[in-house]
Amino acid sequence: VVDDSPLNLTLTARLLRSMGFSTVSTALGLVEALNHFREFPRTQLVVTDLHLVDGDGMELALELRAIAATTTADNASSSFSLRASLEGSSPPRPVIIGLSGATEEDIVEQCTQAGMDAFLRKPVSRDLLLQVVTRWLLERERSVPT
Repeated sequence: VVDDSPLNLTLTARLLRSMGFSTVSTALGLVEALNHFREFPRTQLVVTDLHLVDGDGMELALELRAIAATTTADNASSSFSLRASLEGSSPPRPVIIGLSGATEEDIVEQCTQAGMDAFLRKPVSRDLLLQVVTRWLLERERSVPT
């Protein structure tokens, strides 16, 4: 969970834990989130606010997609690429969901162009978040080669 508000971080993390996620990490901004993702490239889900103190959620999505693409390309070019892919060491791209109270009409399109899978307006209900997270994580699982 990425937000510049400690309260929103806590609330969103609590919401995800109540949905059954046992490991939920939080980051107070863009730089902290990127550092976390580099350390834990198998992160499956990123829920980010669009407005961060040191950047924005769209910039984060673009950076995460670039890191994921680089990781995949590095694994593909390695001499162990077949073994790595068979063992699943190339992490699939994370699901990225943007959250904001923003009301601009083109915000959904902007988020999609930045590489986000979904956008939800704050305040978000547990049921809606669960529905969107479930949909995209299932979609992600279907796209991972077996």
